[in-house]
Amino acid sequence: MARHKKSGNSGEVIERVAFFVAMIFNLVPRVAQTVDTIGSVVGFRRWCKSMGSSIYLTRVKLWQQVVIPRLANANSSISVFEFGVAYGEASRWWLNNLPYKDLKYAGFDLFTGLPAAWRNLPAGAFDAGGKTPEIDDERVTWYVGDVGQTIKEINWDEHTGQRLFIFDLDLFSPSLAVWDVIKGETKAGDLLYFDEAYDLDERLLLKTYLLSTNDFDVLGASPLGIVLQHN
Repeated sequence: MARHKKSGNSGEVIERVAFFVAMIFNLVPRVAQTVDTIGSVVGFRRWCKSMGSSIYLTRVKLWQQVVIPRLANANSSISVFEFGVAYGEASRWWLNNLPYKDLKYAGFDLFTGLPAAWRNLPAGAFDAGGKTPEIDDERVTWYVGDVGQTIKEINWDEHTGQRLFIFDLDLFSPSLAVWDVIKGETKAGDLLYFDEAYDLDERLLLKTYLLSTNDFDVLGASPLGIVLQHN
């Protein structure tokens, strides 16, 4: 009986060890991803500080204290272009906080998720089933499809007032495709917000294609994103 009991305990110990080993192997990728994200955020913060940028606690604080006041003081109509809508959470926030009847809001997305893997997310993440958000607001126009193509449908003569461009495509390639179209359309006073500027994809676009031109001033940042203004 003693041997049998001892053998059972050994089996339980082995089982527990195996369980914890499995857990560790399960957690290692997650830990690595977390460390990588923290490193990216810290590096982004240092980069922002090197440019003398104020850093706000959250993106909503950044929107409320930097973006909204500038749009509220606009002496003309306002147009917002959101590149990367997904489920529409950010869209709802902006529409609720920009209560102007003449606001024009254009949202661009495939609505089938990321076209390629990004960071720890697989292709297809943020899939909305190909459906646009259920937002009942006549000021909104949805553009469904490849953003590099659908953005060409915009008639810029209809958007001559204050403009906000929201980049939330995550990936470098579609973000660059958007920039290639709007770079000749942006003008003094336009605001550009990059939601994932802490990541190398958007940062590459910022460093190489925008900030290198000296046409933009950094207005502020959150732990992840940044706001620029065309000077």
